[in-house]
Amino acid sequence: MTWLRKVPEKKLLGKNMSDSFQIFVGHASESLADIYLRCLDEELPQPEEISMRGPFCSVARTLKSKSLFQPTNDPSVWHTRLVDPCFWTPDYPGCYEVLIRCSDATVTRKWGLRRFGAKNGSFWLDGRRWVLRAAATSDVKVEDLPAWRDARMTLQVERPSDELLIQAVDLGVMLMVDLENDNWQTELARIAQLPAVAIAIVPVGVSLSECRAIAPNLLVGKRIGQSNPADLAGKADLVIGSADDPAEASCLEFSELPLVGKRKAEFDNPVMARAACDRLQADLAPRFQLSGYLV
Repeated sequence: MTWLRKVPEKKLLGKNMSDSFQIFVGHASESLADIYLRCLDEELPQPEEISMRGPFCSVARTLKSKSLFQPTNDPSVWHTRLVDPCFWTPDYPGCYEVLIRCSDATVTRKWGLRRFGAKNGSFWLDGRRWVLRAAATSDVKVEDLPAWRDARMTLQVERPSDELLIQAVDLGVMLMVDLENDNWQTELARIAQLPAVAIAIVPVGVSLSECRAIAPNLLVGKRIGQSNPADLAGKADLVIGSADDPAEASCLEFSELPLVGKRKAEFDNPVMARAACDRLQADLAPRFQLSGYLV
């Protein structure tokens, strides 16, 4: 791939250009983080500058710095190294601004690092074992996000608006996004760059490698459905199963992947959702080794 200087002006304007870049993390530690930017559109011109500035945080003062990206041996990939990187967490929702400047246009993108992963059947957030407590809702409003943050709840949502995604980043609300009813590739690409989105739930038939190509740093979840969790090893990062379905509940005992138990519950606000989640944990924890609870 080569970068081309002469392209139609419309290719350089607005959202089209911003969506032509993928940002992802390589090696990361508390002191250093390797950040890569890949161009997905070979018709775009050679950037005059690619830089990252931050961190920015809505709940704390930050000492900001600027890092310049440099070309790599792959002409489509640029690299920078952050010193003392700021990792996004619900308690400290820090993020960065990435600037891409070409001769005819400049775009910026909000982006953040997140140390959230799955290992040995558990979730880990910022270096500590972490239990997922989540609520599925189709009617979450932006103005309700502070209450969800205060209840320390993760939200499972479908088709979140851009405004909801950005506010979740700024306020420290972690999200699971259900992609089973969408054009999952397009939606996964849209949500993958924002640190508040921690988990994408994809159809069972989608391979893990397909998801990694679009979202290298995002955990991929699948529902048990008719599958055995043992058969999903290597095909997902976590498994979600119903505690009220006998077949699915019996499968919760057999998996090396982190398991999330779910149960339908009625709630009118985040406090009630958290109470329902705590009841579910009290019911299931004695019987299963679960890593999360979803109501």
